[in-house]
Amino acid sequence: MNSKVFTTALALALAAPGAFAALGVNELFLEVWNGDSGTGGQSYIKDLGVSLDDFLNAPGCFNYVVQDVRSDPNLAALVQGGGLPPGTVWTVQAFNDDYSSLLNADPGLGEQDPNNHTGILTTVTDPGSPDTGLSVFGTYIDFSGPVSALSIHLTNAGVEDSKAFSSFDTGYYFEPFIWDDRMNQTVGFASNQQVAGGDAMGMYFLTLDYASQSMPAIGHNGLPLGDWRFDGKQVAFTPATDTPVPADCPVGTQCALPWGGKLTSGLGVAAYQSATSTDCESTANKETRTCANGVLSGSFTQQACSAPKACDLPWGGTLASGQGVAAYKTAVSANCDAPTNKETRNCDNGVLSGSFSLQSCSTPKACDLPWGGTLASGQGVTAYKTAVSADCENAANKETRNCDNGKLGGSFANPACSAPQACDLPWGGTLASGQSVTAYQSATSTACEAPTNKQTRTCNNGTLGGSFANPACSAPQVCDLPWGGTLANGQSVTAYQTAASADCESAANKQTRTCANGVLSGDYTEQACTTLKACDLPWGGQIASGKRVTAYLEAVSTNCKAATNKQTRTCDDGVLDGEFVNPSCAAPKACDLPWGGQIASGDNVTAYQTATSLYCDSDALQETRTCDNGVLDGSFTAQSCAAPTGTFLWMIAPNGGETWKTGVRQYIEWASGNLPGNKRLNLYFSKDGGKQWRLVKRKFKNTGHVIWTPGNKLATETGSIRLCTVGSKRSPSLCDTSDQVFTVSE
Repeated sequence: MNSKVFTTALALALAAPGAFAALGVNELFLEVWNGDSGTGGQSYIKDLGVSLDDFLNAPGCFNYVVQDVRSDPNLAALVQGGGLPPGTVWTVQAFNDDYSSLLNADPGLGEQDPNNHTGILTTVTDPGSPDTGLSVFGTYIDFSGPVSALSIHLTNAGVEDSKAFSSFDTGYYFEPFIWDDRMNQTVGFASNQQVAGGDAMGMYFLTLDYASQSMPAIGHNGLPLGDWRFDGKQVAFTPATDTPVPADCPVGTQCALPWGGKLTSGLGVAAYQSATSTDCESTANKETRTCANGVLSGSFTQQACSAPKACDLPWGGTLASGQGVAAYKTAVSANCDAPTNKETRNCDNGVLSGSFSLQSCSTPKACDLPWGGTLASGQGVTAYKTAVSADCENAANKETRNCDNGKLGGSFANPACSAPQACDLPWGGTLASGQSVTAYQSATSTACEAPTNKQTRTCNNGTLGGSFANPACSAPQVCDLPWGGTLANGQSVTAYQTAASADCESAANKQTRTCANGVLSGDYTEQACTTLKACDLPWGGQIASGKRVTAYLEAVSTNCKAATNKQTRTCDDGVLDGEFVNPSCAAPKACDLPWGGQIASGDNVTAYQTATSLYCDSDALQETRTCDNGVLDGSFTAQSCAAPTGTFLWMIAPNGGETWKTGVRQYIEWASGNLPGNKRLNLYFSKDGGKQWRLVKRKFKNTGHVIWTPGNKLATETGSIRLCTVGSKRSPSLCDTSDQVFTVSE
């Protein structure tokens, strides 16, 4: 059996959900155990309502308090395979630190003397299987203190007519040197005693002389009571079913404790005003409450007190409860201390207020300008590609360069731009820089266009190239043709009335026009005539010149015949007027929704990537899907999104797309719900996208985040993280994995 240290009263979970037993010092309690510690058994514990002192003064009360134990409905929780297992152990126990009780190993010592004994009264019973043979059980005790401080005294007597025990009763006594270094020993007992003409259960009392440590206590189930281990047959007991409570059975006057359980009259217990304090043991927070004939002194109501918990800071480290620290929303800001960017996060017993996650904030950096000086972050300045231009404000020559925390956008390097100077022309007027003009050496010539008579003069910022000084040159008069060009004096040309006709060569459509010293005879204006052409339709096919066809602006419309959507297009010699390009028009189609139902074309609906998430309001998890003539854009398929219910474990980061560095501490974050407070987690890593997993961190607390540093051999482009609760036979593992792979680079 293992030993543990107890406070004055024990609060133990019963088998029935939601019920608890508060066991006071010196009170007898029943424990029924349906298996040993290696098989995952369970205990049912019942307060028998009798103090150890009262029982020892009138042991006949024992039969009364256990006579109906088999009918207790709480035993149903221990049933396996239709009944209690064969190895079920029944014990009646009491934790005793009452120095003035009859169990004091040496009544001559003071009540606070460290050599006083504490102990447990133990009756090992099985009400259904009486056994009068010899039983053996192994006792295993493991104390952290020196072995020399411990002596063990085991006594045995019948229940009926038994007397109070002292440290010198006849029985079994073992000095420390008889035991091994882990205090392991097996002791044999007669299971039943012949008392008052019949069988009665053997009663064993273990006293522990533990001079240098806090008082240990012994129990069975490995939780608050420690761990009993039995070898061989169990000591049997058949309870009496008709023994009345003795008329002289004393009833102790006890006090009810505010946290449950009772306190024997004359005893005191420590109580606290607050369960959480930075100075639990101060006189302002701790008092001794004493029971005097059913009246409990004092007023403090807490059984225990612990120091308040510190808070984990999002940037690492902790903050003591009651302290505050400045946190920032963004690391770079023009106004770091603005209320929208800075808050004080206060720690209250492990709970950190606020939400900002950055430890510091700095003012954004200014940018160096290419022409000198600086520009504040968030500001913009106008720059030019060239300092001299005919069109300084043209988009190709002008841009706004913006400063973003030391980085200057754009590339133009001139702070200003001015227009170039114009040139004076020799015949009067000016010419803009960059422009050209034709000049002639002679104003009249039969070869005006000869290179020796004609040149192009160009202005370059006030300087005019070339030397010819005449703006024009003319030859003998010719006739201007209506379709362009000229006709020499005395020459003739054929002209047509219309450029397209069914009979181009008819006299009514064709004439000869002659140039006579600059005057052109006739009046027909077309240089040529061709047969009228058909028109190509935009949707394929043709229509003849002069024919008409109906066309539509939109092939899909709620009002196909509206004047804004429908027109008549006419062919004129291969030229089709109008611009609508659809041969027909139909009403738009509705779209089927992935969760059922439809929406009309042009309408939209909000869809979610998943129906269950902790971040339903995130833009990344929702999109607007719009219907366009039967085609629904987007890809999300959930109609709604809600936070998960019940027990869950939810990976937050990494969740796909991240890039980590080997040898660098990485922050892994998750969320969970309805997991036990002491539930531990394991962390797994996969280099191949989840085909094979490696355990990289084990049995850490469920704090919502953990730090892990990947080694150099874990570099991969298909990394994945899996987080699992530590499972057991009664509680299978619960896992969640990164949604997508991420990169771990060296």
